[in-house]
Amino acid sequence: MAQAGLVPKEEAKTLPHEILALGAGDAWRHRTAFVFDEVRVSSRPRNATELAASKPVKDKDVLLLDHLAGSFTPDGEHGRTAPEVSTRPDAGGVPTLGCTFVPAKFGRGVRAVVQPPGSWLQFAHDHLGLTHALDWRWHRYMGALDLLLTPEVFRSRIEAIHRKGLKYYVYTYKAINPLHPNYEEYFHEWGLHPRTRWMNPSKIPTARNYDADSTCANSPYTDYFVASFEKVLKESDLDGIYMDGNTKASLCANSHHGCGYRDSKGQWQGTYPIFATREMLKRLYAVTHLNKPEGIVDVHQSFCLCIPTTSFCDIIYTGEHEPFSPERLPEIRVRYARRAWGIPIETLGSTPLYLRYARRYWAYMLIHDARVRPGGANGRNDMQRKTARIRDVIEPFREPGCQWLPYYRPSPFESRTSQVLVSAWGRPKGDYMLAVACFAKAAGTTESRIKLNLNGEWKATNPLTDEVFSIENKVLHLKLGYEDFRLVHLEKTPRQ
Repeated sequence: MAQAGLVPKEEAKTLPHEILALGAGDAWRHRTAFVFDEVRVSSRPRNATELAASKPVKDKDVLLLDHLAGSFTPDGEHGRTAPEVSTRPDAGGVPTLGCTFVPAKFGRGVRAVVQPPGSWLQFAHDHLGLTHALDWRWHRYMGALDLLLTPEVFRSRIEAIHRKGLKYYVYTYKAINPLHPNYEEYFHEWGLHPRTRWMNPSKIPTARNYDADSTCANSPYTDYFVASFEKVLKESDLDGIYMDGNTKASLCANSHHGCGYRDSKGQWQGTYPIFATREMLKRLYAVTHLNKPEGIVDVHQSFCLCIPTTSFCDIIYTGEHEPFSPERLPEIRVRYARRAWGIPIETLGSTPLYLRYARRYWAYMLIHDARVRPGGANGRNDMQRKTARIRDVIEPFREPGCQWLPYYRPSPFESRTSQVLVSAWGRPKGDYMLAVACFAKAAGTTESRIKLNLNGEWKATNPLTDEVFSIENKVLHLKLGYEDFRLVHLEKTPRQ
């Protein structure tokens, strides 16, 4: 049914930047098996005669007209529909997990997603090959390692995950909730000064409650935090810890635990307890790996990379809420390239839709030998499946003995334009995996030509879709959009 006011006036001007989701309320819930045949969005209400027409047609009032006439769902790359009318060149429907193109009244249509079979655990293990499960809602108070569930139920949850061959670790942050029984007694000594309230409160008892005041790593809270984590790890058979922002040495002027100093004018100033923060990470790393040699210390810190404190971790998770753009490439090269620091780095993304699969993040990460971390295992969007497929393709090229050839160093692969960057991995067997990213802001696609300074004849294929790319006179030809990427597998052609 078409009606006026479906898009409020104050939002209509942003319509070219919005996403219309068919068959779901958001990226994670509400699946339906509806078949969508034609999609039309108009700038005005349609009357009964127009709606009764046999097929939606294009006229001056049409903002979007999509016949959903696609036929493919490749892994790792978007299989977009091709709308007859759209507001931007890269528009088109993106089929998500479980979508299929089916015969419909007006040609082809799309059957929207249905609920994946079984639990998220089954789906994660059987269909995605995941190795770790992170629990975000396991404690009652933020920053206090007290169980939301009874110890017996908590252990049974972990045992079920272990039976599937996954490791289980928990979310934490160094803060204490004002509702915690020990808040009034200890916070004056534990807390940051000035007091820093961390993020958003929630009145839902079972929610991951962010309503907490940040503590300082230089305070006795570190002793409580490490001891509590070790207790839960041993009693519940945890496999590791996820720390949200714990690597940041926050400015603190709390003299109760030794922070701050008096300047030459007699004013009390704060200090950054970087060595205390490093010591806290070191202790947590030791507790984890002494009890679980194959455990994981996973740290999340955006907007900065403090190597002295992140030295004692297994992986860095960064980039949340940070704007990505080609202008940031020099910074990304320093902060995200794992070979600069020796610690694997993954990014989360930065747009309001960062929980959806977005190939733009892969464009920035692949050319720096870094990765994108997907979200929940059974989300409506198939970010997990696409991400798993990309990793399956590139991981064999990151094994010992392989060679890394970044775009900022001499290599056999030479882009003919500065707006297309090429990095590559080479294996001892003689084949290469190229990561090609385009940052040309032209509308539509950019013709990318890459000179192959290699001896012999070579074959170029897309390992995600099996598409064969053209090579003419040692020049590889690709077409890419803005912030787009292609993986290209180069194999030497045997002599006849």
